[in-house]
Amino acid sequence: QLLSKPDHSVCPFSTQLKMNECKRGGWYTNNEHRTVLTRETFFTIMALKFCKEDVPHIEKYIERLSKHMTSDGQVPWKFTETWMGEEVPHYTNNNKEVVDANAQFLILLECLYDTRSKTLKRLYLHARRAFQWLEKFMKNYEFYEDYGCSWGNTIKHSGYVLLTNVLVCKSIHSMEIICMSQGDNIQHKLMIKTHGKFKESLQKKLYTSQEVLPRMLAIHWNILPQSTFCDSFNQELKYPIPLLTPGPVLPSTTWDSWLYGVDDIHTSLLYPWIGLLWINILFKMYKTELAKNWWEKYSSYDSDSTLYDIYSPMNMIPIERAFLKSHSCHSLTLSMFIVAKQMKDIHIKSPQ
Repeated sequence: QLLSKPDHSVCPFSTQLKMNECKRGGWYTNNEHRTVLTRETFFTIMALKFCKEDVPHIEKYIERLSKHMTSDGQVPWKFTETWMGEEVPHYTNNNKEVVDANAQFLILLECLYDTRSKTLKRLYLHARRAFQWLEKFMKNYEFYEDYGCSWGNTIKHSGYVLLTNVLVCKSIHSMEIICMSQGDNIQHKLMIKTHGKFKESLQKKLYTSQEVLPRMLAIHWNILPQSTFCDSFNQELKYPIPLLTPGPVLPSTTWDSWLYGVDDIHTSLLYPWIGLLWINILFKMYKTELAKNWWEKYSSYDSDSTLYDIYSPMNMIPIERAFLKSHSCHSLTLSMFIVAKQMKDIHIKSPQ
């Protein structure tokens, strides 16, 4: 079982990831910061599910989020701890509601469909409330948000954020399955219609985008057709896999991110976990030779003593600035690497 106990024969990073696990559910960002981020725990769970279908960590974190859901349906985007060890849920960032955690909650909830049907039934009303909270940001089958309400909080935009829309599109599909499992035929039909129209609008933007992570997830979740889009997308990518592929459009960043010297954090800095995610997606799709080729490039991290969340694109070393410092023993990066290594071993004799 992955992470059931430290196992250096699997990967030396397993011990570090196990030490970052939070007893209440989820993973601390690293061993120094006692902060659990919903979006990082979401992607960590996604990594673990590539290797193991039933991950008990999912139910534990879902229970934690549902326990702290507000009366109007918002779940926390992060948890911190007081000096006494008491948990503190957070719903806003700089006084703005953070929106992506609700979509991630619904996607995780869908994972209980096959293995935790009783828990899913008990939390069905939580799912309905969480989706209703998201609906207030939807207009014409698109999702709109203010600056700083999701991950790319240094990027200027007009309200439409591609990554958030991919997450919301998947969460609508998750609601399809959740409603169906509870025999709610009216909501099920409504979700089918909503998902179809949302997906149609989203596809047009994905085809012309230079953003890497949203297109990876869209391929993985079949928002984009895997058979026709995967290979062409893969050809756009160069090692180390960036946040943006080359093209005519460069995103504008906020003035305060430039002032603090972090205006490249969502444009040109490198996140190894995103490249490792692509390896796992390729292995899952049985694009074995493509996945192996990428693994050969990323396997060099195996010789490092630990893994960081972000690296400089100039020299591939962790960031050390006045207002930005890479996190060592980064849970999300560790989990993606551990799973990619295991997936490589599983598929080592698989045909292309």
